[in-house]
Amino acid sequence: MKKTPKRKNANRSRGGGNKADRKDRASSILSPATDSISGTAADTDSFSSSTIVTPTSNLSFGDGAGTSQRVADPNANDYALLGPPSISFTEFANVFLRHPESPLWLEASPSGQHQAADLRPYWNKILSYHIDPLIALSFFAHESTLGRDAAIAPLHNWGNLKPGDHYASFLTWLAGLDAWCQHVTGPLYIGAGNTMISQIVPIYAPAFENPGYYSDLLNQYIHPFLREDPQPVYAQPSQPPSIVVPDPNYAIYANPTINLTIFGGVLRNVGSPAYDEVEDCYNACTDNGVNPAVALAFFALESNYGTDAGAIDHKNWGDLSVGGQLKTYATWKDGLTEWCNHFRIPAYANAQTISQVVPIYQPSRAGGTVDGYNRYIASLHDLIKGWADQLAATPNVFAPQ
Repeated sequence: MKKTPKRKNANRSRGGGNKADRKDRASSILSPATDSISGTAADTDSFSSSTIVTPTSNLSFGDGAGTSQRVADPNANDYALLGPPSISFTEFANVFLRHPESPLWLEASPSGQHQAADLRPYWNKILSYHIDPLIALSFFAHESTLGRDAAIAPLHNWGNLKPGDHYASFLTWLAGLDAWCQHVTGPLYIGAGNTMISQIVPIYAPAFENPGYYSDLLNQYIHPFLREDPQPVYAQPSQPPSIVVPDPNYAIYANPTINLTIFGGVLRNVGSPAYDEVEDCYNACTDNGVNPAVALAFFALESNYGTDAGAIDHKNWGDLSVGGQLKTYATWKDGLTEWCNHFRIPAYANAQTISQVVPIYQPSRAGGTVDGYNRYIASLHDLIKGWADQLAATPNVFAPQ
């Protein structure tokens, strides 16, 4: 998992947080008119993977057609976490179809051809815990604006879970959803008899840290959505953005398109602290089958070649993190070596090129949006191609000293 962005409020409770900075966006989320972690957390909410409700399979709640039998009063003051769906699968999917900018689509439908069926795994995951999908969807919207919050998007953290001092990070949104389902059906909530939203929220998002959380959840998400027309969305308001494939679409693991001469010259000219290890770094790439130009381009975008404030303290070539903590290495070569092998983990099994890798890598500088990823990919491409062109024109412009 990539790095954890800086938080606006470091003391936020694990489950909730101060959403004042996002409240102005809330009304647009559920409206068709607009478009493994463990530990001790905050005082009232300890994140545990132990569950009381056991996941099941082959549940058939939800008709998936476009209508649903309303089991929830759209004007009620409280709702149960567990129970049959208050919305149909189609209504669940409509929310995301109206918001193609949600980063969930990058995982659910990487081709960019968004279809409701792509969201079935998320719907089925929620049902496997007997949770009402309306409630899971409303928490997702409240906590991260359907994953669009730039600070949360790289973490795939469905409910903004915070075990201890750092926010949890997951390889996928589906894994983050599963962790949230486990958490809210665990001993602190369902296991303790806290089955209603009015009982869950004071623990999940204590009022002293999250004033107005409960009323926001009801009035900005649950109530408006229950009052919407349940008919399916067949056409999206605009063509959903998709990842633009550059030409050439450079692969991570490939022959070098840059030599040591240019590699070293770039580091020297920008005053990179990694220049002192230039030959070791170049060889770390080639020894691990990585095109050094691709590694150098990521280094440029992630930390300005290691010149960003604090970068030299970590010597972390690609700003890799674990458990929300930025990793630290003894040398730049060590950090680069791990980065070179990072793309061999299962999450990248079907990702070989920069256009395939970036949406999974989720660099925080891309902002968690398709447009942001496209800009990031274009920047990588331009750097790599520029150096390749330089090699073709002047293959011996620099000799490391």
